[in-house]
Amino acid sequence: MQCGDGKVFEFVVLVNTSEPLGMLLSEKLTVLSFVQDNDGRERVIEATGLVEIGDMLVGVNERTTAGMPLVSVVEWIRLATLPKKLTFRALNATRCVPSTSSTTEILDIIDLTINFVEVSQDTGTTLTQKFYALASAFGERPACYIYPLVLADPIHACAPMEKNITGSYVVAESTTQCSAHQQALIVGQAGGVGIVLAQYDGKKVETIQSPPGYKGTIPTPVVMVSRAAALIIAEMVVTEATSIRVIVTRECEEEYKDITAVPMTVQEKQAELAEATSGDLAIAAVDGISTAEFVKLATSPPLPLGKQPVLVFSGNLCLVSQLDASIKSNMFVLAKLRSECSVEMQIQRVVDSGAAGVLLCVPSSIPSSITIVQVSTTAIAAVFVSLATFDSISLKAEDGAVSVQFEANNAYLQQYEELQAVMEPSMWPAGARSRHVLYHRLKKAMADSDHKLEALAQCYHAAEAHYTASVDSS
Repeated sequence: MQCGDGKVFEFVVLVNTSEPLGMLLSEKLTVLSFVQDNDGRERVIEATGLVEIGDMLVGVNERTTAGMPLVSVVEWIRLATLPKKLTFRALNATRCVPSTSSTTEILDIIDLTINFVEVSQDTGTTLTQKFYALASAFGERPACYIYPLVLADPIHACAPMEKNITGSYVVAESTTQCSAHQQALIVGQAGGVGIVLAQYDGKKVETIQSPPGYKGTIPTPVVMVSRAAALIIAEMVVTEATSIRVIVTRECEEEYKDITAVPMTVQEKQAELAEATSGDLAIAAVDGISTAEFVKLATSPPLPLGKQPVLVFSGNLCLVSQLDASIKSNMFVLAKLRSECSVEMQIQRVVDSGAAGVLLCVPSSIPSSITIVQVSTTAIAAVFVSLATFDSISLKAEDGAVSVQFEANNAYLQQYEELQAVMEPSMWPAGARSRHVLYHRLKKAMADSDHKLEALAQCYHAAEAHYTASVDSS
């Protein structure tokens, strides 16, 4: 808990939405009131529970509002890049906010979209219904898949589940028997990926904060809906038990807006990633989403679903006894491999930090190519990335949070193995015609990848120069 202790107290709220924030400011930039949306729901600032009437807005991203007119500040807020960093000065200097630091990150409001299919003999019709929801401040961000939705049994979810909920979201009710945090732990231990939690009757939907003083990790998110919405959802689950699915974020709804598409289930995605040897890396940062490629270590455990936060380690893994204390159990560490100690020892440093996985870069004279090295054992998910990818993620991390998501494409492994086989000029055939034939064979195999073609061309030209020099010297 961060408190003012009688002094001027400022705190930061990170808002990850471009929708109206729902606060009315005075000319002096103090909060006069909150404005609800057309459905009577709190908008994002009020929903945080942190900002109060009388608090003053003193900063937008890295700009101070001191002396600025209201109209200019409103425009700053409108144009601010996501996540919007809003700094408030508390009216009451003894105010406390539920955070271990002065910065509290707020997950954006989400719409819970329920999809279910009415099946007849010759056609299936997908029906959808949306519900207003708020995600908990703890738990992994819901991944972009369609999840099965089942009722918790027992419905209060305060005791071990009596049916299989693996890979599913479960509908549960708020109860005095245990906290939402305990419900999340129980559901997570049973293999559930999240909870759709019914709020108490007559109480407003709110973001459930992390339990104060709790040292552990609660990976299972809780998505709260009103009791009225939960009753509708429960009835849908009971009547459409075999075909109901839930989409938990707006981005996912956009991805699955074509109702004729058959999206991959969580179980199918897990199976695909378990078999993955290489693939695409979706990199989400402040400046948007970009892609790169990866090759999984042969001894790596299966890659995880969904977005994984990334921490960039710029030091030497051979020379440190302990990594950054801020590493969390759901994070991937991005690091360069060094020559001073074994690869296994460097990976073990990351394992000891408690991270979920590691993105490894083997420095190379060809930045766009991925260099693969043999590793005898790997206790955490581990992939190789190129030097260009390492540099790109490192730059993005300077501007804000970065996360990655894995998508399988096993064709890449063979392409990078073939590239690595011709990385050294002496590995190419000595004859000019043979080199030419090999180059064009490899070029054809990599025709869909500009950066691999660029790397191949560099290798080919280096080989040409190498053998030309050998002929000249003789």
